[in-house]
Amino acid sequence: MKNFDSDVMDEFEFKPLTAGLGFHKKNEIKVTFTNPNSNFQPQINVPMIEDDSILKAQSAVNEILKNLNHKKQLESLQKTKYKFEWKSTAPSMAAATLDTMFVAALFLVCMICMLTITKIDLLANLSNPGENSAIFVATGALMLMVSFVYMTLFRTYMGFTPGEWAFDQRCGKEIDQASSNYVPKVILRSLLVSLTGFIPLTIISLFLKFDLAGTLINLPLQKRAS
Repeated sequence: MKNFDSDVMDEFEFKPLTAGLGFHKKNEIKVTFTNPNSNFQPQINVPMIEDDSILKAQSAVNEILKNLNHKKQLESLQKTKYKFEWKSTAPSMAAATLDTMFVAALFLVCMICMLTITKIDLLANLSNPGENSAIFVATGALMLMVSFVYMTLFRTYMGFTPGEWAFDQRCGKEIDQASSNYVPKVILRSLLVSLTGFIPLTIISLFLKFDLAGTLINLPLQKRAS
């Protein structure tokens, strides 16, 4: 009987209520890592550049540069082709006639505006001026003023009058038009031509075959060479 009790007690084992108290043994799991083969080398596919592709790229670049140079040469030739030459010339009677027509039209417009504002009977004053000749002086002064403003404004801002432009003329050289003295010279030329009555200087210049007013003011007329 005693032997039976001792056998039972020997076989009895206390088990913990919860895990982790150290009364039971856990099976240890060992994980071993093995080093990869040191002779392993990854294979990367690198595209090889062939000599033919390099030559093709170089030829394409050379072709582009050649086209650009050719285009630049064409542009320079076109600029030189359309660059006109100018030479000194006498006043043109055709250009003067056309400018006179424009001046007459502007004079009539100014006269109509003045008569509308002042309500003066121009025909009655011109037909019966009496002893007062101021009407003729005022009419002539208006004509001179319109002519002076016409020539000065057009030559200052455009370099020529409409009549000169129509017959390929301009007032002054290109270097003269770019200088700061161009506007004073244009004003002096317009004053000289206006005060002399337009016709005398034009006729003298036509006979002498050079621009007399331009020679005096150092601002000659120029004509585009054909």
